[in-house]
Amino acid sequence: MYRFGMLFMELRGSRGLTREEAEDALGLRQGTVSNWEMGYTLPDEETLEDIGRYFGVDICFLIREEWDD
Repeated sequence: MYRFGMLFMELRGSRGLTREEAEDALGLRQGTVSNWEMGYTLPDEETLEDIGRYFGVDICFLIREEWDD
């Protein structure tokens, strides 16, 4: 789970976004990005698609490392 959080943190950082700014941009509840980055939760499929569109990456790129264990 933590790999996605690290990847999201890198994507967010590449745009110079705070956690709150990323949540606003993606229409997420407060604390959602923190939970991802800390490895507590993962986004659902619809949210992964939104993330992919926003950051210009394929959804497979976002989840592939989660399956590589």
